[in-house]
Amino acid sequence: MLHQYCSDCHNNADFTAELSFDQRRPDNVHTDPGVWEKVLHKLTIGAMPPNDQPQPPAEMRTAFVDALESTLDAAAAAKPYAGTTTVHRLNRAEYANAVRDLFGIEANLTDLLPSDGGDFGFDNIADVLRTSPLLLERYLTVGLHVADMAVGNADAVVGSSSYRVPFDITQDYHLEGLPIGTRGGLVVHHNFPADGEYVFSGRLVRGVEEGYHGLEGHDRPDEFLVIVDGQTVYSSEVGTKEDHELSVAEGINVAAFAIDAKMTSPHIRVTAGPHEVAFTWTEQTAREQNAWEPGLRATQEIHNPSGMPRLEDGIIEGPYNVTGISETPSRDKIFICRPAVAEEEQACAEKIVSALAKRAYRRPVDKGDLAPLMAFYDAARAKGGDFDAGIHDAVARTLVSPWFLFRTETDSPDVPAGSDHRINDFELASRLSFFLWSSTPDDELLDLADKGRLHDPGVLEAQVRRMVADKRSDALVENFVGQWLQLRNLESRARPDLLMFPDFDGNLR
Repeated sequence: MLHQYCSDCHNNADFTAELSFDQRRPDNVHTDPGVWEKVLHKLTIGAMPPNDQPQPPAEMRTAFVDALESTLDAAAAAKPYAGTTTVHRLNRAEYANAVRDLFGIEANLTDLLPSDGGDFGFDNIADVLRTSPLLLERYLTVGLHVADMAVGNADAVVGSSSYRVPFDITQDYHLEGLPIGTRGGLVVHHNFPADGEYVFSGRLVRGVEEGYHGLEGHDRPDEFLVIVDGQTVYSSEVGTKEDHELSVAEGINVAAFAIDAKMTSPHIRVTAGPHEVAFTWTEQTAREQNAWEPGLRATQEIHNPSGMPRLEDGIIEGPYNVTGISETPSRDKIFICRPAVAEEEQACAEKIVSALAKRAYRRPVDKGDLAPLMAFYDAARAKGGDFDAGIHDAVARTLVSPWFLFRTETDSPDVPAGSDHRINDFELASRLSFFLWSSTPDDELLDLADKGRLHDPGVLEAQVRRMVADKRSDALVENFVGQWLQLRNLESRARPDLLMFPDFDGNLR
């Protein structure tokens, strides 16, 4: 086959396509499998020999292809190539998902961490996920922030969280996720650090010069609502006769203060932990037709002070007058034991920290792993903090550990350096979970890895099927396809000129 149909062109003298068969023979296929894979591909699709050259009989081509394929497969099976791995830092999506699965809290951490960059459109390639002093600094800040959300913080200082509605989101009808009977606005899942009093407020969209949208020209005002866990905790009317007169007579610089005050709640008591908060409007199902009202549509026109009131921000401020920390889903996941007396605190703390570290580090932990975490627990107690304060600091320390922030695979001690070896079951669990879920392995994966059963073909297949059926596997589609087909650019780049296309909005996007 080679002599009659290939070597006339592919030899040392002609070197067509930089390929020669002079030194390559069927008995040394295993020494250069990459070249023979290309030969196999060309023959299989009929690309070689060229159409204007003599062709081998079909029986000869089939026999040659079958023999070459079986030879390559046998060589690969005899000496599998494992490739190489590098230390892989969690990107922002993986970090947030890991926090969600470790503590049961939904946290938008995108704004708190620098961009991961990307290579060929992907931001989960190990060689691209570099580390900088700025990133390490941010991990310290985010670690403390997550510890506040997970454990709670009775000493939390008063802060403010602002949630913005994109300017091009149309708000003249009910939006998905908001309570029935409402119009526009936004709903957020906010994690409150402590039992205490909080202030909720909304801010209207402000135009170029004329002022807030929705203050002028209304026959009936709109009702602004703050809803916590389905219950209305505050309401006020916007677009009243007084608002109109104030806006026209005094302008936005005066009217804004009065409107902001009307849209700010008094102190409202809320327990610690995650709560659903909605900032929205009551839907007016019927409107008078005998009164002229300009532009009762949520136009994107930036010079129009009339029309429907539109929200730009929902703001949560607090806590004030803290009374403690209620039990929350995240605390239930963390506090797997409760010390009844002071003598039990150290042992209970070690049990909590050990369980957390195993899940966070995605492998068994030893005394060397626990020592730095318990040092932070002990330091918090030495400063006068209670048991919860010690666990809080140990959680924060866990989240800045290299064993949490980086995925690593260790060399086997049983094989020579640089040799191929089988990864262990814990490393396989991490590969599975970060591929399918973009997150850390769950308890079932870790338990199977601990028993050394995960690599069994039947067990492995069952786990893959379970993981694909889990809602967390949506991350595979969203992250991979969003990057592969560049769908993320719809958010960042698809922004037509609002003056030319006033009816293009975020809802359509």
